[in-house]
Parts: sequence; structure tokens; C-alpha cells
Amino acid sequence: MASTDIVINKTYDQLFAELSKEYEDNFVPAAGLFWMRQQLSTQYAIRVVAPTIMREFSDGINLGRDPEGFLFFHSGQRGILDSKSKTKYSVYHNSNTTIAQRAVLVQFYTADPNKPEAQFLAKDPNQTVNWTLVGRSGDWSKLEEGSAAAHVKKAGNYSEMTIDIGPIGKRATFKAYGSDWRNIDVWGTFSFKTLSAFKPGPQPTCADYNSDRIIFYPVSGWEGSADFSGYFIPLESEPAKALQDMNFEARDVKWTDIPLA
Repeated sequence: MASTDIVINKTYDQLFAELSKEYEDNFVPAAGLFWMRQQLSTQYAIRVVAPTIMREFSDGINLGRDPEGFLFFHSGQRGILDSKSKTKYSVYHNSNTTIAQRAVLVQFYTADPNKPEAQFLAKDPNQTVNWTLVGRSGDWSKLEEGSAAAHVKKAGNYSEMTIDIGPIGKRATFKAYGSDWRNIDVWGTFSFKTLSAFKPGPQPTCADYNSDRIIFYPVSGWEGSADFSGYFIPLESEPAKALQDMNFEARDVKWTDIPLA
């Protein structure tokens, strides 16, 4: 459950300058995924990954990156990033109406929320995060993830959609009913943790499709679960809503092997 909304009255540039000073310019590139789903109750999850130091933080969600930012921590004091125990965190956003200055901030701490030991800061021009979480917990671990270029395509006179992931030799096909008139031709990135989830077989898997990402699940009814098996997001160079303004669950996803590209 989200906490009472706490809004930071500082711009992204101001926050970046303050964190750079506090952590003595010790930061690495990182990316976050902020997940919210509203059904009978509102569910939240976050993920922060820092590939250059091979660390990831998660409280349940296991794939995906959006938005890009920086992870700040004290040089020589990576303790919280290497911790085997639960790490507490809080999520905040700012109130800036200037698109280039919108920001999301995650603070990681062991005991005292007023003394974060690491912080993630990213620009959030689309206001992915407009809510506050305080005092939740998750785990830091070694980053183990694969990703590959992928191509989503559907001709306007067919309902079948195809996703080719040439670098790993996989193809997913499923029906997008009620979308026969839509042409879709989108390049992006497909992220995954294990290829074993995409073996050809008689049992179909599922996909949760919306206008900015496609999430793959092993079985129907898992949409909203953080335990998904694959994740497609369009390239930033693609136009907004390149996947079209559609939201549905596909329960007939079939995986096949294709030649490596």
C-alpha cells in the first residue's frame, strides 16, 4: 500500500548536485523499474539495476529497466549493496512541472530512514512515479540477466502478432483480437533471466499487452505478478505508443525456435 504522498520540492538538477556532493561524486549508471497495478488492491514493486557493478535490487519484480539514472553510494562503503539481509527503501517524486526536471528518488537504508546508505536518482519525464512508498524492504543481489534485440510485427489485415528475438533464436506468436486494422512494426529490447521459459511445446503461455510494454507469464492469471518470464519494451527512438493503444491478455502465446540472427 502506498504511503501518504510526500513530494520533493527540488528539481532533478538540484537533487543531482546534492547527491554528488554528499557521496563525493561516487555514482554509477543505473536503471529502475517502477511497477504499479490496480485490481482489487493496489500493488507496487520496484527494481534497480547497476550493470557496471553487477548489482540489482528487487522487492519482487525481476525484469525490465525504465527509467535510466544513477546509483549513488559512498566509495569503499558498499556494505548495503552487498548485504545478505533485507534492505529497507523509500520512493519519492518531485513536484516539478518542467518535463526535463521531473525526477524519482529511491533511498536505501538499513535502520534509519534519515541516513540512506545509497540512493537512486533518475529523470522521470513521463511521471512514471506519482506516488510515495516508505519503509518497504527488498534484497540486493548479483545481477544476472540477459537481453536481446527484438522485433514486434503485425500486418493490418491479420490478427496474429509475431515477436522475433533473433539473437537468441526465439519467436512468439499470439492473436491480438479486435485489432485487425492496426499495423504494428516496432523494434525494442527483450529481457529475460532464463531461456528455458521459452521452449516450444503444446502448452501455450500468456502475455500481458499494453501500449508501452509486453510482459510474458508462464500461465494465465499471473498478470500483475512480479514473477514474469520475459519483458519487451520499445526502443526510445520509437514513437510514443508504438505498440498502439491496446490492453489485453493473450492466452495463446506459442514459442518456436528460429535461426539465430
